[in-house]
Amino acid sequence: MNQVVVEEVTKALDEAISKTARHWFEEHKSTVGDSRAAAGLIHGYQEIRKLVTGGMPVYWYQAPHINMAYTTALQLLEQSALDCSTDRPLHTYDFGCGALATQFGLSLAVTERVGSTTDSVDISIKSVDESVVMEAIGWRVWHEFRLEIGNKAKYPHLDVLRQVCESLVFNRSVQYTGETWVTAHHVVYQENHADVTKQLSELTRELNPQYVLMTTRSRKEDLLPQASALGMYTRYSFERVLTDLRGPFEKTNGFRAEIRDFLVTQAQDQLDKSENSFILPYLRNGTRWILQQGPYSDPPLGVYYERDGQTSDNPLEDDLPF
Repeated sequence: MNQVVVEEVTKALDEAISKTARHWFEEHKSTVGDSRAAAGLIHGYQEIRKLVTGGMPVYWYQAPHINMAYTTALQLLEQSALDCSTDRPLHTYDFGCGALATQFGLSLAVTERVGSTTDSVDISIKSVDESVVMEAIGWRVWHEFRLEIGNKAKYPHLDVLRQVCESLVFNRSVQYTGETWVTAHHVVYQENHADVTKQLSELTRELNPQYVLMTTRSRKEDLLPQASALGMYTRYSFERVLTDLRGPFEKTNGFRAEIRDFLVTQAQDQLDKSENSFILPYLRNGTRWILQQGPYSDPPLGVYYERDGQTSDNPLEDDLPF
């Protein structure tokens, strides 16, 4: 992606994330008070630390996940030679959508793919997640991002992205006849492996997607469903994940510094405990497109499952006992 475009996208997303985070925090603090708000933050960071051991956390890792969704979606668009035109539209079912990282990443990938014109772009996405809070945060960030990039004077190089975002259709209810993907970014853990595999198997039978796209941490590769669990699909690996987007998130990092100071003031006794010793260094690291290498890093792994040949228009017919 053109560096000038990346810089403007980073600036707009930085504004959207920092505004959303600040709004959520101030609202939460006014409701429960400083002490309980600090305890809630510490609990949230303890959840993030579960990534070190491969546990299933409740966390918000927006910028790196968007980067991951962007790089994998772009490769899949190139692999399938799909231009998302009205002749070859795309429908994506985002399983375990979290804070809508796939929605952001796919929009950026389509922008890169179509180049300078979006006159005939046709994309729809259905986002599903068990966490109502995470999805609500994602929609708030999306709303703020759309408002931000709507300022053409401030973001003169984002015309194509603006058009792609305007073209995106959500939760289309009619029968969809274009190419379908199922995406599942960082949703599989030891705790939910069997259930996720079962649900993905059921989704592939129902939707008959051309591709099933999954990512996870590299140490959990063995938890990814095998192609045999997804019916007539063949598994492939991506050559790269999280490589393309760069740039600082200055306002988001400024907010993290404020959170750090707030915790020092309100919960120093909790921060002194050994199990919480990582929190202040973690907050100093800041938000970035690429996760910082270090003791808590574990590179993401991306795979996709491609449908083998042509299957029935109604995959449920495959259940007939003859």
